[in-house]
Amino acid sequence: MNDGSDKRIAFALLVFAAALIAFEIFATVRVPFISEDWTHLHVLRPVESLSAALDPRLEPLRPFQHGFFWVLSHSGLDPAATKLPIMAHTFAWTLHAISCLCVFLLARAAGARGVGAWTAMALFAAFPNVKCIAWSAAIGSPGRVCFELIALTLFVKHLTTPRPLLGAFGLAAFFLALGWHESAMMLAPVLVLWIVFMNGRTLREGLAQLRTALRDPWIVAFCACATAYVVYLFLRPTRHHQAKDLDALPANVVKATTALLPQDLRTMIVEGFRGTGGAAGSTLAWVLFACIALGALALFRRSRTARFVLSACALELGLPALGTGFVQRYAIFASALVALGLGLWIARHGGVWRGVLVLLLGMTWTRDSVVDAGDFKQIGERIPVWTADLRRLREATGPNIGVAIVNPPDMWGAEADIPLFNWGLDFMLEARHIPGPWLLWRTVPYRTSSVVELVDESRLEAARRTGVPRLYEFHSIDRR
Repeated sequence: MNDGSDKRIAFALLVFAAALIAFEIFATVRVPFISEDWTHLHVLRPVESLSAALDPRLEPLRPFQHGFFWVLSHSGLDPAATKLPIMAHTFAWTLHAISCLCVFLLARAAGARGVGAWTAMALFAAFPNVKCIAWSAAIGSPGRVCFELIALTLFVKHLTTPRPLLGAFGLAAFFLALGWHESAMMLAPVLVLWIVFMNGRTLREGLAQLRTALRDPWIVAFCACATAYVVYLFLRPTRHHQAKDLDALPANVVKATTALLPQDLRTMIVEGFRGTGGAAGSTLAWVLFACIALGALALFRRSRTARFVLSACALELGLPALGTGFVQRYAIFASALVALGLGLWIARHGGVWRGVLVLLLGMTWTRDSVVDAGDFKQIGERIPVWTADLRRLREATGPNIGVAIVNPPDMWGAEADIPLFNWGLDFMLEARHIPGPWLLWRTVPYRTSSVVELVDESRLEAARRTGVPRLYEFHSIDRR
């Protein structure tokens, strides 16, 4: 390609990324608080000061997340109105926009020229990260990814041209990332993988580069701080996350392995392993999963960049698979790494067929992002309807008479992984000045822990027969 066409493509990619993010903001910025948004606001409201909210003894060890909700809960704004959610969502989208810029800068620092860096940025913008940005309770993810990318970019530049300021700012950005989320501790091994695979043309040369890097005081300080944090985290008497049962490990590994695939393909594999499609569906899932594994192995053997991306993604995705139970929104940092790798691939090799492959992948990710944004928009439209129904029922029932809300949807969306009413429904009704007493009942299993009480059908039938308590039942169309 010539310089003119490169500039036109770069401009088109920039416009695309900006337009997609603008669309996602428009679709999600007015969505009310949901699920654990309400529990965080409730917990932080009685905390007297910001410094108390930032106390590292609080669980989980995410002081900036606690500080974020402390600021929201003490803003003086009504959490049930639109202004406070808009402020919260705008902050999260700002962090994400900065992350997109950092992916561009990191690709440039890695040597991507021409349209490669713009491709990396556009792919990261296209990846369906909406679910961890538009849900305020997940603010730790866009927060830590933003500062992880800043830190990684600064350290990569420091490795090339050592400067004390680069090292100091990189270390500071790492501390800020840790303040948002504990998993930022994985940045140290990611940097090690970068040195070994990206800076060395062979494994031996990469290890030699690592030995040289470990003589740099800023790199040593970074690794030492990360190691100290890991030790401190695991010695805490009560940790928020513990290792999952071995029975859950295979499902989590499948979800983590397929997290970066387009949604339709990801769903096909996960549901196939669950036996949804019978023997044919299970066989297809195994075949597709084997193809993914063989393809990853082939890429690992052929490309230094692929070795870095695959190894770093294995670390990044493996941590939640082992410790929390995996959901797709945990793939945000891994999506930045994959976008970076594909941008470098385009920059170094080019070619029409490579461009077409990347374009097709970007289109599928864009479609998934639009679907997820639409799911949030639908939540914003449904919640006022539900709360209006509950208000009318309360007014018709009168005070001091119990009303049971039956089977409120715990999750929402095309993949049923957007938390909705598994937590916080009681606090939401309180904030909207709809008085109780309320009973929260469910007759179906939920995907997560919940404040909603599990009851059997006989209790529900008794309430229908006697009229005590009054019932508000969510129907299957409301539960997706």
